[in-house]
Parts: sequence; C-alpha cells; structure tokens
Amino acid sequence: TLPEYRDNPFIAKLPPPMSTHDALLAMAAPPAFNAAERDYPAHLRTHCISRLKGYFEPLETHLSLEAKFGLLIRQGYLCRNPTTADYTRRVREGATRVFEKDLMAGGRSVRSTASSFALIGCSGIGKSPASIVWQTTMGRM
Repeated sequence: TLPEYRDNPFIAKLPPPMSTHDALLAMAAPPAFNAAERDYPAHLRTHCISRLKGYFEPLETHLSLEAKFGLLIRQGYLCRNPTTADYTRRVREGATRVFEKDLMAGGRSVRSTASSFALIGCSGIGKSPASIVWQTTMGRM
C-alpha cells in the first residue's frame, strides 16, 4: 500500500486499487453460451437469447471511471482519517459551529477537503451501468 494510505482505517477497508487488466476482468459479464443450444427448438433458443440482457463489455471509459472513482474515494479519506489529531480537531470545530449556529466559523468560510468530478452525458449512454459496475468492483472484498 502507498505510504499516505497506511494507518487509515477507512482506506484499509477498501480493496486495493486495481490494475486496468484486473478491472476489466472484474467488470466484464459475458453471456453464458453452450454450442449445443444451437440445436434447441426455436422457442427455447429465444429464451437463450434473453441472456444477452446481462452482457457487459467494459469500454475504455468504464475502466477510466473505475480508476477515477477509486482515486476520488481514497483521496477523500486522506483528510478524514479518524486516527489523526487534525481530523478530531476539525470534527469538534464543526460540531461547535453547528451548536453555536455559526456556520461561517467567525466570518471565515470552512475549507472543504472533498474532491469531486461530474459524470454528464445523454440519456441512455451508460452512466448508471458504469457506476453500478464500479460499485460491484469495490464490493469484491
């Protein structure tokens, strides 16, 4: 593991970052196929064709998203390490601001530690399947 990720319990619970090849294997969902099914009667072959609904062939975009999501989450957890004094101090300061209804922290805004990116595209191009596939790869612990 990378030095900056060590001793962070949040990052420790994540699976290790995947290589492009491993991400491709984790995401791919080829349809089941048996050559003997070619001899089935037409009404059964139709049911076999429905397996294609579950077919997924990752594209370069999906692999890029997998890498970006993994990086985004790990980088976000760097500043949220509950074992550090800085994290504890920021949580206490935040709670105090909420209780005192002083969300501007004495006139100064609060610096965000969050990173983000936008996933924008036309309807039907695979934005939701891409994020679901990523969640699946993260759940392979």
